[in-house]
Amino acid sequence: MVETFTVDVICAWCKKDKNTGRQLTDEEYLAVNSTASHGICPECSAKHFPIPS
Repeated sequence: MVETFTVDVICAWCKKDKNTGRQLTDEEYLAVNSTASHGICPECSAKHFPIPS
C-alpha cells in the first residue's frame, strides 16, 4: 500500500497559499509548515525580482 499526502506550496515572501491564493496568518503558517514546500508567487516574483527591460 502506498501512502500519499498533500504538500502545501506557500510563498516564502508573502505566505500566500498557492492552492487557495489566500495569505496565511502566522498561526496558520506555523501549523502547515511541516507539510509545506516554499516557492514564490507571481506577484512577489515580479516585485522582488523584476526583469530589466
